[in-house]
This record gives sequence, C-alpha cells and structure tokens, in this order.
Amino acid sequence: MLRRPVLDLGSAAADQYAAPARAQDLAGLPPAYVEICQADALRDEAMEYGRRLMTAGVHTELHVVPGAFHLFEGYAPDSRLARRALANWTSALTHALA
Repeated sequence: MLRRPVLDLGSAAADQYAAPARAQDLAGLPPAYVEICQADALRDEAMEYGRRLMTAGVHTELHVVPGAFHLFEGYAPDSRLARRALANWTSALTHALA
C-alpha cells in the first residue's frame, strides 16, 4: 500500500502553502482553478475558499457545476456534464502552462 507523507505543522501556524484553507493570509499564492459541485457536501467551504483567494488578489477561476455531486466525473465519465467539466479544467491548465 502506498502511503502519503503526513505534514506535521507542530505548533507552527498554518501558512498559505502548508494549509491554505486554514491560513489567515492567502496573498501570493499562484493562480487557482476551483471547481465546485453544486450538490457537494463541501460546497460552501469551497465557495468561501474561492472568495478568500479572490479577496487576497489571487487570480482565481471559480466554476460551479450545476447538479453535480462529489466525484461525479468518476461515476458518469461519459456524461455531457463530466465532459464539459473536463474540457473546462484541461483548458485552464493548458492556458496556465502555455
């Protein structure tokens, strides 16, 4: 079984690189693409994170996928919705790397 390393911050405060959702200041982070599923249990937290990135001046693309639930692309990869979401984020990634 592949084990991922665990980041232990100890008593240090979370900075924007170690734990961006817990950091007080997100300024200076690289551009972000945030895809949020409308029916995801973490939707509100993801929306708040996207808002915080934008408020901090981080170039952020925020996409809400209507009617989608967490991991919808895995359950229905050939659906029109999954294909559109895939096209959106791969386009953003291609643009960012160009």
